[in-house]
Amino acid sequence: MNIIPSLSIDCVIFGFHEKKLKVLLLEYDKEQLDSPNKSPDTFAPYAETEPDGKFPYEKPIGLPGGHVPVDRSINDFARDILETATGIKDIYLKQLGAFGETERVSFLRVVSVVYYALINPEHYSIRGSSLLKSLEWYDIDEVPELIFDHNAMIEKALKRLREEVQIRPVGFHLLPEMFTLTQLQQLYETVLGIELDTRNFRKKIQKMHLVVDTGKMQTGVAHRAARLFRFDKKVYEMLAEQSFSFRV
Repeated sequence: MNIIPSLSIDCVIFGFHEKKLKVLLLEYDKEQLDSPNKSPDTFAPYAETEPDGKFPYEKPIGLPGGHVPVDRSINDFARDILETATGIKDIYLKQLGAFGETERVSFLRVVSVVYYALINPEHYSIRGSSLLKSLEWYDIDEVPELIFDHNAMIEKALKRLREEVQIRPVGFHLLPEMFTLTQLQQLYETVLGIELDTRNFRKKIQKMHLVVDTGKMQTGVAHRAARLFRFDKKVYEMLAEQSFSFRV
């Protein structure tokens, strides 16, 4: 696989599960990274290493990403990374921006174009690769020290997500197909980091006509079963194309 050594893609993949916002991180196999005979891989972090041939992190944890192949556009390769990591193609994906500080990678001049994506972790199986020890979800407030400037990438993506959920109905990409209004409120509270007034929140949701009562109820819960809703796809698509106010 021929790549562009100076250009890479990194993906911040957000998920929402058990009332927590999560981000998908991978841990590389240090022995594989340091091996001069490592095979080409979608998740190879950088084409070169330090002069001694070693990768400069003892516990290399970071975002899914890799060098852009010469025959792929950056948008197509970002989707390749997401499909390799999650097994799916149709994911909400937006370009966040470029990280191009001259010393962001000590041993190689690399510009990284960063994307962020939203998925529901319950629906997708997480995949691995030959270079990885693990690929798993981390709570957003428990992210460890990552390789290079990946912590800064997550911080910028989270800021963008918090802005985005208040002007477009993107939060629905993080929910199951059917959800309760409480789950929807918990999602917004978690992403925004604030507590919302339940009555005002539901009133605002109803005014937008964005959710539809499915006529079904929760099952298998210890508490009183709540009504299940789904989002109205036509209203969603209309609101997604234009800015709307969801300042809560």
